[in-house]
Amino acid sequence: MVKNTIFLACSAFFVFSVATVQAEPFYSAKILQADYSAAPNLRLLIRIQDVETGSNEPSGSTRADCMRASKSAAQPGPTPCFSFELDEGDGNVGVLKQTLLNDPQRGSDPIYIELLYKSEQTKNQYGWFDNKTVKLRVDDNNGLNNWDADLPQSLPQVKIVQESDIYQLVLADADALLNSAYHDKANRLSDEKRTAFREVQRAWMKFRDLECVKSIYGEQSASCLIRLTLDRARQIAVAPPSK
Repeated sequence: MVKNTIFLACSAFFVFSVATVQAEPFYSAKILQADYSAAPNLRLLIRIQDVETGSNEPSGSTRADCMRASKSAAQPGPTPCFSFELDEGDGNVGVLKQTLLNDPQRGSDPIYIELLYKSEQTKNQYGWFDNKTVKLRVDDNNGLNNWDADLPQSLPQVKIVQESDIYQLVLADADALLNSAYHDKANRLSDEKRTAFREVQRAWMKFRDLECVKSIYGEQSASCLIRLTLDRARQIAVAPPSK
């Protein structure tokens, strides 16, 4: 009886891998765009959001961490932070490649993944794909998954012509997140403070564009824009309420 009590107490702090641990919901995962131009190989842009980690806690999916993660058939490189399962309605389909597109630093930072998978969809008589939905399950290296894994997601079609196009899509989504945070904050301010906030935001945008275009630190322009935009969105979102 004493031994059992000790074991139960210890198991509250440590995980014993005597069996497969069921994943716990920890993320939300959204398919933002789908490129059908090389079908049956489909190219997806996915945004993963950590919904549990605090805004100022370190992200568990930095580029360095992903590069150190063990590679396997379920986690093809070059940056295997996650394993993915996609179900088009008739069972899981094969994932060919995943690439981490940004370098999240804080738990609240969105994680952008480019995912290539082999679809089993077929074209109808008019040359279109009938079933444009898929269920997406995301598991990280700690046994945590996305809460929306059982919800069918649409596949908004876009054609990615150049490699840089995928980063422009990420930047557009990052800008949308920033605009949402900005307007949410602005709506809570007095008229005077809202005007000042608008001026500050315009000045910040000029600073961002100038720093990233000049590539002062040797960073690619698109990567710089994405990083600073997400940093600014987080900064505004976690700012204390105005008194």
